Amino acid sequence: MDNLITLAQEEQIVRNITLIQFTISLFLSLILNLILAKFYKYFNDSYSNPTSVIETIVLVGIIITLIMVIIGSNIARAFALVGAMSIVRFRNPLKNPKDLVYIFASIAIGMACGTFFYEYAIIFLVIFIIGNYILKGSKSTKENKNFRIIKIKIKLEDNNFLKSLFTKHKLNEKLINSSSFSYNEEQYLDQVFEINFKNEKDYDEFLNIINSKKIEYNTLLGEANSGI
Repeated sequence: MDNLITLAQEEQIVRNITLIQFTISLFLSLILNLILAKFYKYFNDSYSNPTSVIETIVLVGIIITLIMVIIGSNIARAFALVGAMSIVRFRNPLKNPKDLVYIFASIAIGMACGTFFYEYAIIFLVIFIIGNYILKGSKSTKENKNFRIIKIKIKLEDNNFLKSLFTKHKLNEKLINSSSFSYNEEQYLDQVFEINFKNEKDYDEFLNIINSKKIEYNTLLGEANSGI
């Protein structure tokens, strides 16, 4: 392996990079990734807050640009980078797979700018945005106006009541997230549900019931309603 790295270092073509070239590549990467982040916000249809993903898109892009400039055509640096990055562990899963697509797009732009293929980065961004417009306008599934994502905070002893409510009204629900916490020596559940109501009347009736039980809720996707 040492012989391979030494041979590669002897035969590689080293590209002299001026400070001006480096600054231009970073600024262009920043601008393109800001545009990418702006369109991510426009196309984002997730219930979660996109702020962290937007910041990740911009910052990852310029970081990759710097990494590509530093590596250049040096194989030894590339191997050193692989070894350094192998110790990084990401434990926070993305809620929407599309978020990962945009982060990969940011990495691609950063790599193109870091290797001075500016025109490729610009063309890629334009085609990527056009592709998103095409996919958004050609959705084959019909939008369900009675689909809601609701965040509900209940006491632990009311959890069975909530489950019976779903069963009684034959609601198609899916638990997205659940967490527990204590308040005033009482145990609470903070849960996020995807609920598919048959019609608007069932939705209103569901809200009236949980309001009568003084259950706190907040509609994250769908008609904006909240109650206590």
